[in-house]
Amino acid sequence: MKLADLSKETLPFEVALPAGVLKGAFRPQAYTPRVEQLVGEAQDGPAPAQALADALSRLLVSWDLEGEDGEPYPTSLEALLEVPVPVLGEVFRAIAQAMVPKPKSAARSGAG
Repeated sequence: MKLADLSKETLPFEVALPAGVLKGAFRPQAYTPRVEQLVGEAQDGPAPAQALADALSRLLVSWDLEGEDGEPYPTSLEALLEVPVPVLGEVFRAIAQAMVPKPKSAARSGAG
């Protein structure tokens, strides 16, 4: 198994924004200690928005955001630095929510 094989899985996300619903996909296994450090910097660091954009550039696979030319807007760090910070924050919240493990339902006992 290769390290790259671990990050092939993608999960969808959806964000309701004033302009409409933004949908995309991200790699949950790309959430590494480095990304966690960037998230910490986004909360407490000197350039929080840049750290958030950096973290998202490592997690995002695709989204349906379009540029002015109608083409898909890139998810690279350089491109994300041009996206409004509130949008980046909402996307990160949606991804974080999608990564929370779903509780397993308790086994029902046969006793009544």
